[in-house]
Amino acid sequence: MTTISNTHFTCLLLLAGSVSTCGPSDARLAQLEARVSRLESRAIASPASAAPTSSPALEADAGQPPTNDYPGERRVGDWLLTGVGAPDFDLRKDGEGITIDRIADGSRRWVAVVRAVSAEPYIGKTVAATLDVQTNGMTEGGACLIKVQRQRQLVYWGFLAADLKELPATTDNFVPCEVVAQIPPTAKWVLYGFTYHGPGRVSVRSASIAAK
Repeated sequence: MTTISNTHFTCLLLLAGSVSTCGPSDARLAQLEARVSRLESRAIASPASAAPTSSPALEADAGQPPTNDYPGERRVGDWLLTGVGAPDFDLRKDGEGITIDRIADGSRRWVAVVRAVSAEPYIGKTVAATLDVQTNGMTEGGACLIKVQRQRQLVYWGFLAADLKELPATTDNFVPCEVVAQIPPTAKWVLYGFTYHGPGRVSVRSASIAAK
């Protein structure tokens, strides 16, 4: 079992409120990333009940971003259910939005539901992704997410910028959520949406992204 301080856990969560920034000079963080990544990479092929996790720091190979789709990925409209926990969750259209439920009892693997847009119109700018989110029984943590990447596929290593905003386990209704990131010249894709693990239901609607 890997024990991580709250600060380092927040940094590792960025590899999937407010938010902390993880710099490349943090040698201890890099070591923790590699250790947790090795543990999580072995969980991909394991049954959900046999894959306890403490963070979403997953790589297909330590130090390298994944290059293939995650097993269990699926789409509803322009939303993609992705991440190591994708087989353990259900994604469905729900009125004007979408709803995600855990369907594998005991799974603690992380999942994300994201939209991906080209970074080209936003190069050199600061963007804000906004969405309305309702949570119900999300007891093990979750957050609105934005990631700036070279790859279109969600990565847990080698992204260019990220921001998260944590939400309570249960909200009375839909609540607004905003995450912000700067887009550097090397960016190709911006992914935004929601990530969580453990039990609970999450609904998302009215999502958009724009330069500030």
